[in-house]
Amino acid sequence: MKAHLLRWRRLDGERGHVVRFNGNPVASVKVAMGSATKLAQLGGVTAYTLRHSAASWLVAKGLPTRKVADFLGTSEQMVIDHYGHLAPDYQDEAALAIGQK
Repeated sequence: MKAHLLRWRRLDGERGHVVRFNGNPVASVKVAMGSATKLAQLGGVTAYTLRHSAASWLVAKGLPTRKVADFLGTSEQMVIDHYGHLAPDYQDEAALAIGQK
């Protein structure tokens, strides 16, 4: 991550902006999110809401937890602990075991 931030800083002319919109630097992601959600009439939606939704959908679609973790920039264990129950095959073993004699 540090290497990417240093590269972005270098490419941004030392202004320190990582996020851009229409070619212009976004000084505050929080303010930008607030403006975007207000414009889209999505009250209460935050960056966390979008991150949580993305994680939930990716796990529910069956994407391997390692890939979800890499996409989110977090640990695989966190994905398993928080979203593992959404995996399509989560209860398969239990269902098979209960049906056996």
